[in-house]
Amino acid sequence: MNKTKEVRGWSMRFLLMTGFFSIFMNFLTGCKAAEIVHYEHRPSMSFYSELNFDLQELDGYKDREILFTISVKQASFEEYWAWLGLYAKEAPDIPVYVLGANFIGDGWKESYQVDSEVLFGEEATDSGLVTKGVLLYKIKGELLKRFEKESAITLEVIYSMDGEEKVMNFLLERRVERQTVFPT
Repeated sequence: MNKTKEVRGWSMRFLLMTGFFSIFMNFLTGCKAAEIVHYEHRPSMSFYSELNFDLQELDGYKDREILFTISVKQASFEEYWAWLGLYAKEAPDIPVYVLGANFIGDGWKESYQVDSEVLFGEEATDSGLVTKGVLLYKIKGELLKRFEKESAITLEVIYSMDGEEKVMNFLLERRVERQTVFPT
């Protein structure tokens, strides 16, 4: 008699564990992987993480004590916005004219006119820096398809200060982040 109760107890435990395992496996196999794609300029990312204007890796992105940074933000599943951030310790006395932007990949180049005048105000942000931002371009459609095929893209920002036209280059690296999406 005791053996029968013992067998039933083990049988019930086995069925219960099998049921939980089955539910757990259905839960796991119902998960999907989502990809989030980032386009990053590493020196700009270092600046944004610390807000340290004096980082040595930023020296090549300064002109007349104005720091040029790039931020590419995902606006939707089908669109990214490329922003130029301009930072200074003190408000410069001359405007910066952002003339255009060129996106350059392997065997292709797309050029866009920006035509934006940047005048710095005297008010500093919480970081102690004066700042201005310029939307360079909304990356979508065919240009986004080109971006998706590249591991890195060069962004040339064409600007003018005191009537002198200049170009600053930024390497945008593609980074893919995979996340597990659980069913609801």
